Amino acid sequence: MRKKRMRAKLRELGFADIMERLAHPMPSTPRIPRKKLRCLAKTRRGTPCQAPVVKGRTRCRLHGGMSTGPKSPEGKQRAREARERGLARWRERQATDRP
Repeated sequence: MRKKRMRAKLRELGFADIMERLAHPMPSTPRIPRKKLRCLAKTRRGTPCQAPVVKGRTRCRLHGGMSTGPKSPEGKQRAREARERGLARWRERQATDRP
């Protein structure tokens, strides 16, 4: 009943535009389309990569900054030693698995 009286009063005062808004209210939170973030890398053609980024990063899984390997002599030596230790463990497992 109160709404009817309010609408009648607004109509009397000449607020037709407000009457339209009341008749067709807008949603309280308009939907904003979200754009998916794209990889910032450039392809070999020079065009931007179209793949979606990895969560929390700015590159896709293909351009994610994979390691190019150690550069310093000390790093290369550590990598060589780690590879030799891994190979030794693998050989031990192979020797114990055979009958």
